[in-house]
Amino acid sequence: MSMTLFALCCHLFRRLLELQLPSINIGRHSRPTSLVVYADDVIIFVTFAADFTIIEEAIQLFEQESGARLNPRKSKQ
Repeated sequence: MSMTLFALCCHLFRRLLELQLPSINIGRHSRPTSLVVYADDVIIFVTFAADFTIIEEAIQLFEQESGARLNPRKSKQ
C-alpha cells in the first residue's frame, strides 16, 4: 500500500478512535489525546477495560476497509 493511501486510511482510523475513546493529558501544555500516530506506529492510551472493545472494533473496520492487517506479533498490550 502506498504511504499516501496508508496515511489517509490511518487518519480515518485515528479520528474514529479519538471520537470514541476518552482523552488524557500528557504533559502540562499539550491538548488531551487518546492516541499518538507516527508514521505507521499507533500508540493508544487505554483508561477503561471497555476501551479494548472499541479498539478491536476499530481495528476490524480499518482492516476491512483498507485491506491492511495488524501484525499481532508486533503489537503489545
